[in-house]
Amino acid sequence: MAKIRISIKYLVLLILSAIFLYVQGGSLTHVIFYMLFITFLISFISIIIARFGLNISNVTTARFYTCGEKEYIDTMVKNNTIFILPYCNITNEGIAKIKKNYSGDAVTLSVNEHRIISEELIYICRGKFDLGTYEVELKDLFGIFSLTYKIEGKKQIKIFPRVYDVSGMSIRGSDIIENTLSVVTSKEDPHSTKDMRKYREGDSLKRINWKVSAKLNDLYVRNFDTVSGEEFNIFIDMNQSNYLLDPYGKNEEMLMDFSASLIYSFLKRSISTRLFVNNLKEETLEIENKIDFEKFLNYLIEHKSEGTTPITSFIQMQKLRLSSVAGMAIITHTLSEKLLTFMMENKERGNSFVLFYLKSEINEDSVLAMSNIGIVCHKIDEEILDEEVAVSIEELIKGQVS
Repeated sequence: MAKIRISIKYLVLLILSAIFLYVQGGSLTHVIFYMLFITFLISFISIIIARFGLNISNVTTARFYTCGEKEYIDTMVKNNTIFILPYCNITNEGIAKIKKNYSGDAVTLSVNEHRIISEELIYICRGKFDLGTYEVELKDLFGIFSLTYKIEGKKQIKIFPRVYDVSGMSIRGSDIIENTLSVVTSKEDPHSTKDMRKYREGDSLKRINWKVSAKLNDLYVRNFDTVSGEEFNIFIDMNQSNYLLDPYGKNEEMLMDFSASLIYSFLKRSISTRLFVNNLKEETLEIENKIDFEKFLNYLIEHKSEGTTPITSFIQMQKLRLSSVAGMAIITHTLSEKLLTFMMENKERGNSFVLFYLKSEINEDSVLAMSNIGIVCHKIDEEILDEEVAVSIEELIKGQVS
């Protein structure tokens, strides 16, 4: 629906000239009134013609991006009228949702002129956005009328989480995946042994091959490429209370990027995972292949963190659904005293944990003490998430993501 506004000053001036003409009469008053009235009429006609003679369309071809990616969004504007368009402010509603300081682009178009407007975007948050809808504000040459209307269009893009290579992350000098498996897996399949390597600090003692170690006079452990006979359970905390002080969603995106990156690393090593997502509507996902992983990414772009259940309560509710007591990996925003107490209590009951977090409410000594009793608390390093992506957007859109 179009909205038109008239300059109050000009309208008052036109009314006064009409009153003056009626009261005073005379050729001069006629000239003044008709000059004002004809200008008023031309302005009205020109802005109505501009409303239907201005063509605006998004001409950007790409439809899929990842968080952190930079792109230029191109809009073609063409004036098909016989009038100059002195002022045209074009605001893309999709860009306005992504770019906080965006207020549109103002252009002047001569007769039959067309122009490409480019807006630089850095995609800081995942989701679906429609870049085909515009709000247009037109003003005539004399500034009498201002017309605002919308152009409804479809140009949907998807912003996926950024999937990084987290293989460089380590816990006490050892591989993050191996350490996670050694903590949360109570049973290991000896048939998945691929080769041997020297023992490193932080490795599970259960992996030591004592016969080989005795023969070589040094400690050697087995490498494991898969986990069989046990589910690998990962809890992702999407509680909205984590982000009350995160208005731009930076921490939320970092946590979701890490979640996707860690799960992708497991998938590359043929490790199946079972995800429990603590959101407004709880979600359970089995990740056994690339298609499952892409469905998980699709879930992330369609859902923000809106959960209301504390992560400790959520885990407690889900424990009965676990097919084993192999242990749990938890990805959450804050390492709190309550969460630490919860893990310690459940550790005494035979559960094992590895925790990944962004912020901590407890001191570093307490975090290290947890590692000594088998609860590994690992802070997500922001620098790691500045590395190159492990999987490109071109690879992702080859699958089932729609």
